[in-house]
Amino acid sequence: MSQAAVEKHMRAECFLLYNVLYDGVVDCSNSLEDEDEVELPPQAAVLSAFQPDCYGHAVSVKEWFVFPGNPLQEPTRVTPKPLNYTKGPPDLMALWFRTDPDVKTIQASTLLDVFDLYEFTEELKQFDSPVIAVICLVTYIAIQTRQLSLEDVDAYLSQAVCVRFKSFTEMQQLRTSVVDPRAVQLGSLFVRGLTYLIAANSACGYPFPMGELMPWKTFDGLLFHSKYLQAHSGSPKEELLEGNPSWISLFLSVRDLVLGACRRRGAPVQSQPRRLQYRDAWPVEVDDLRGESRPQLHHTTQQPTASAHYQQGYRPRHPKRGRYQLAPRWPKSQNTD
Repeated sequence: MSQAAVEKHMRAECFLLYNVLYDGVVDCSNSLEDEDEVELPPQAAVLSAFQPDCYGHAVSVKEWFVFPGNPLQEPTRVTPKPLNYTKGPPDLMALWFRTDPDVKTIQASTLLDVFDLYEFTEELKQFDSPVIAVICLVTYIAIQTRQLSLEDVDAYLSQAVCVRFKSFTEMQQLRTSVVDPRAVQLGSLFVRGLTYLIAANSACGYPFPMGELMPWKTFDGLLFHSKYLQAHSGSPKEELLEGNPSWISLFLSVRDLVLGACRRRGAPVQSQPRRLQYRDAWPVEVDDLRGESRPQLHHTTQQPTASAHYQQGYRPRHPKRGRYQLAPRWPKSQNTD
């Protein structure tokens, strides 16, 4: 088993499990997080699958997680949270090396149990791997943070539906006129969460093809930013899904599953539109996500106006805070089918 973990690690797979097996360590740094954003918890708190070990359990790991107030002078000793439906600890030998026809079902149900979505095993069979990945991750984030609004969920899910059908040329032509720091943080959280979902998929024996979970199949930061601005400005679902009936149907099916799972776990998602006012965001003047020099960028879809109502919960940006320097996006596959 240890040798198999080494081989997976050398193929850039199973990084999380390798660290746990060999060093008994798990870590999570911060990335793009807004220090003025007090509603959203840090990424490390959202993505932790462990709980403090207060009882001296034999199986525990050292956790190095970066978040405000943690001096990182010594690790926290934590123990994994038990799975709810899997009977006993998962058998890695079976998950990794069994080849019989039933193993895929076991692998998939174990992965869903990791994200506490075991009861949706049958419902999720109607979707393909990238959509299942998004359902798992958005539901997990919504339950863990308890701070996602209905508009945030709509932005996550609408971009996940649209990105599947966008050509490379269409993605290159995307523009947005402002940068909302909260949207940047939510986008960063999703991509970080995706790395953990990929690690869990590897640990469960690859119930889903690794290539189906890559960001160019599930997430685009600029497209998400566009949908976020639309959703929070009150755009109807038809506009979010660009008037395509089949996209709208897929979106509504996925949305019902996510919201239903959140309600069952005592974390109902409420509508909380944050109508963006330009003094709370930064105009994109020079660098877009491809690092090109351009004049003021504009998006072709409806955007909030400068006269939008300043709602409670939106804080003016700190006068000494600068703009985000937008980094290159994930490379887009040239296959546009």
